[in-house]
Amino acid sequence: MAIGMIRRCLSLGLCVAAMGGCTSTPLLAPDLAAPPAMLVPVGAAGVVDSRARFREILCAVTPPDSSRKCHAMLHRLGGEAQPSGRPVGQGPPRLPLRLAIVPGYGADCFAGLVTILGDARAHLATIGWLSIEVPVEGLSSSTRNAELIRNRVLAEPLAPGERLVLVGYSKGTADMLEALARYPEIRPHIAAAVSLAGTVAGSPLADSPPRVLPWLARNAPGSGCDGGDGGAFESLRRSTRLAALSNYPPSSIGVPMFSLGAFTARQDTSSILVPMHDRLSAMDPRNDSQTLFTDQLIPGSVLLGYLNADHWAVGLPLDQARPLLAALFTDHNAFPRPAMLEAVMRIVEETLLDSSPSFSPPPSLPRRRRPGR
Repeated sequence: MAIGMIRRCLSLGLCVAAMGGCTSTPLLAPDLAAPPAMLVPVGAAGVVDSRARFREILCAVTPPDSSRKCHAMLHRLGGEAQPSGRPVGQGPPRLPLRLAIVPGYGADCFAGLVTILGDARAHLATIGWLSIEVPVEGLSSSTRNAELIRNRVLAEPLAPGERLVLVGYSKGTADMLEALARYPEIRPHIAAAVSLAGTVAGSPLADSPPRVLPWLARNAPGSGCDGGDGGAFESLRRSTRLAALSNYPPSSIGVPMFSLGAFTARQDTSSILVPMHDRLSAMDPRNDSQTLFTDQLIPGSVLLGYLNADHWAVGLPLDQARPLLAALFTDHNAFPRPAMLEAVMRIVEETLLDSSPSFSPPPSLPRRRRPGR
């Protein structure tokens, strides 16, 4: 890494670390624009609890020499069922599925530093699951990005019978849900949608966002983004996301949905994220430094579990792509993302087959060429 990039990254890290603890704004001011909401057990929200099965699959696909054992990768919360003992398929894909990763806030701004889930996607490609990253605007609203997701899904050239599994990471989940709600024409192309540490119900941090964040994103090393429509934080507000869930209930969309949350202890959070973890801990210590664990689940989805990792460790392999940066700022970034994403695809595939043993995607989806090709 060039010296200039190191200096810029150091400045970026110091600013992010400082901004988390220097605000005098209340963590979550009363927002009367938000619709009424309540905290309920997952079963009362129509969520199917598949934590035990996901744990079985994750343990089956985690290599013996993994840096972290599978049971340490997942929290065990109350009410988790006993293992089923059902065999776990570990061969090539049984359904023609392709991953479509929808990245989160500022992803295009930080693209010069790291590829979202890059290590995990490389691993899945060796199994036979190819993936694409859906190009969204990191500083734009979910409304704008929903349109971009729609355009990419309709333009993606798929093999006959092939369908996409959308994986929304962080704000990418909000953008993904808005695309599925606003553009029903993309639903026949989607086999399933997965929230990964997603901002389903927004984040309290967005109610008083540090003003310096958009500037830092645009000036990150290798940054390739501009301001977009500037609506990212507004889209991440709890009032905005809860209103979207009220106006467009995920259960009405008709696409199978899955939720994989994350939270970890303060001492297991990367140092650059600790100030934000502390701010959220004033409400609930069960957070990943960006989102509370109660705000990460899609109503009516299949609950896969809660990863024991911070927000960046789940999706950004900085320990692989930028080890020097990781040593300085993301000191808890190491996580077995390849095994995690493989387990997600295994349980999605299994669930689709179980729900309809004769499952087959719509015949001969038209092949479309990407714009500019």
